[in-house]
Amino acid sequence: MDRERQRRLRTALAAFSPIAAPQEQALAQMERLLADAAGDPFHREHLEPGHFTASGFLLSPDGESLLLVFHRKLQRWLQPGGHFELADGDHLDAARREVAEEVGVQELDVLAPLHDLDVHTIPANSKEGEHLHFDLRVLFRCRQADWRASDEVAAARYFRLEELAGGDFDDSVARVARRLLLAR
Repeated sequence: MDRERQRRLRTALAAFSPIAAPQEQALAQMERLLADAAGDPFHREHLEPGHFTASGFLLSPDGESLLLVFHRKLQRWLQPGGHFELADGDHLDAARREVAEEVGVQELDVLAPLHDLDVHTIPANSKEGEHLHFDLRVLFRCRQADWRASDEVAAARYFRLEELAGGDFDDSVARVARRLLLAR
């Protein structure tokens, strides 16, 4: 395991203040994974119980919307994100890279280096069994409104915060939208 990456994540988790029960549970699970994991929990092949991922919530330049991607495998609108790679020094590096790969946005301001935490199940597929993603979520503000969906995603688009907070979206996405609306 990359000890420096582990140290950086411990520091980020120690500074994180959960505001809801799901975040408290995710924080406890992530701290346990860091403490107990055999092998490298930042590596995508670490499947017992799972591995860390990083994603970015992309707030539009006007602060009214979030840019989401339609996830092909999960068939849901979610924030861009994915697995760590060797070159990623920490979750912020991984989230920036994933955002650039999935929607081509590189001009970003970090509003919260660790805005949300989520642990969710990834169903089994032909390559790997069911496992957990321990997702570290960064809040970015896009400097420009334009983007381009890559071949990695089925679609991408901006959704107004009010639509996300009250609509039929993943609970963890709706939770972030509600939090952003309350902060106005």
